Amino acid sequence: YAQESNPHDSVPWWKNQVVYQIYPRSYQDSNGDGVGDLKGIISRLDHIKSLGVDVIWIAPFFKTPSFDTGYDITDYQSVDPLFGTMADFEQLVQEIHKRDMKIMLDMVFSYTSPQHPWFLESQKSTTNPKANWYLWRDGRGKAAPNNWINASTFELAWKYFPERQQWAYGGFTKEMPHLNLRNPSVIDEHHKTLKFWLDKKVDAFRFDLAFQTDWKASDFIETIQENERLYPYPKYQPTYLASNHDYVRSGTRLKGRMDRAKVLALLQGTLRGTPMIYQGEEIGMVNGTIPDYEAFDFIPYTLTSVLTKLAALVNLDLPFAANRDNVRTPMQWSGAQHAGFSSTLKKTWVKINADYAQVNVEKELQEPDSVLTTYQKIFALRKASKPLQFGSITLLKQMPQNVVGFERQWNLEKAVVLVNMGDSATRVSVTPYTTQQVKLGLNQAQLVNGVAELPPQGALVLGQ
Repeated sequence: YAQESNPHDSVPWWKNQVVYQIYPRSYQDSNGDGVGDLKGIISRLDHIKSLGVDVIWIAPFFKTPSFDTGYDITDYQSVDPLFGTMADFEQLVQEIHKRDMKIMLDMVFSYTSPQHPWFLESQKSTTNPKANWYLWRDGRGKAAPNNWINASTFELAWKYFPERQQWAYGGFTKEMPHLNLRNPSVIDEHHKTLKFWLDKKVDAFRFDLAFQTDWKASDFIETIQENERLYPYPKYQPTYLASNHDYVRSGTRLKGRMDRAKVLALLQGTLRGTPMIYQGEEIGMVNGTIPDYEAFDFIPYTLTSVLTKLAALVNLDLPFAANRDNVRTPMQWSGAQHAGFSSTLKKTWVKINADYAQVNVEKELQEPDSVLTTYQKIFALRKASKPLQFGSITLLKQMPQNVVGFERQWNLEKAVVLVNMGDSATRVSVTPYTTQQVKLGLNQAQLVNGVAELPPQGALVLGQ
C-alpha cells in the first residue's frame, strides 16, 4: 500500500522507485548495547541515499517479546524500547524525507504474539468481546481440530488453551496465533493502525505474510515472462528481490561470486519492476555461520532444521534459511571492531561475519569496480533513463544460449540490455540498434563495430 501520488504527476510515484530493506537489529547500533536501533539508521541514511535508493523498507520495530525477533507483536502503535522511542521514529521520518526519500513499514497483520492484549482477552472465554478475534476451534476429543501443519516448522498448527478449552490456529507457528481477518472489528483496528502511522508521515506499507531462480538464462527468461503475464504493463508492476530477512542471501546462493552479484544488481536495476535490495546485498554479504545451538531464531530448534540438513546431504539448495540469524548478521561497515556496527565492549546480538575485513562498505567505496560502486552506477543510470524507469519490456529473440536480452521503451526512447550469464564469452549483433551508445558495461563487456562482446558474466546497457 502507498500514499496517493500528487494528482499533477503523470506516473504514480511508486512506479520508478528503488527500495532498500533494513532489518533494524542488524543495521547500526547507536548506544553500544550490541543491537541496532532507529538512531543507528538515522546515522546511515547518507549511505542509503548514495546508492540511489528512493524508499526505505524497515522491518518491525514495534513492541514485542521477541519470540520471533520482532514479528510477534504486542502493540502495533508503538516502538519497542530496544530500538528507541517514538521521538526517535519521528526524527527518522523527518531525516528520510529531508533526503527526498520515503519510508515503508512492515506490517504484520496476520498474527500477533500470544501476549498481545487482544489475545489475552480472547483466550478467556467464548463469550468475551474479543472471543472471535482469533481463529478458535473445538478439538476432536483430546486431539487438535485437524492435522494442518504450520509454514515455518512443519509441525502442528494448533495450540490448546485450557482456560478457553479450545484450540487456536497459528499458520506460521502455533506460538503466534492467527487473527480472524474476516472479523470487521479486527479490520477496523488494522485500519486505525494504518492511520496512526500515516499521521506520522509514513509513505507506504508492506504486508507480511523472492526472486528465486537458478543461474541460467532460460530460467530468468521464464521468470520475466511469467511476471509480465501476471503483472501486465502498464497497469501493474512486479517486484524483483534477490533475498530478504528470511531467505538465503543472494551472495551465498551465488557461491560468493561477485561477478554474478554485479549481474544480478544490473538485472534488478534494468528489468521492468521495482528493485528491492536487502541490506548488505550492495556489498556482496553472504550468510553467517552461526551454529543452531547459538540461535536466537526459534526455527533451528524444530523439524525445519532437520529437513534442511537432510536436503544438504543430497546437495539440494533450499531458498529459505533454517537458521535465519545467518541472513540477519550485522551490516559490515568497515574493518574496525564489530565491523563498525557497534561500539559495544561485549558481544553483538548475533555474531559478525568472519569476512568483514574484506567485505565492507568503507573498503568497497575505494574500489571503482566493487559490488557497491556497481550498484551506485546502475541506479544512477536508472534514474537518468525514462525507459528503465517507466518503459515497457520486450524480450529479444534469437539470443545465444546463455544470454538474456531485452528492450525497454518509453514513448520513442529505447534502452537495450544484454547479459551473458554463462562462463564462456559470447557475441551478439546489435545491428538494429546502431544508434545506441554504451551507457554501462559490466565485467569488461564492450561494443565493437555493431557487435556486443560479452565476456563471462559480461553485460551491456545501450541507450540513446
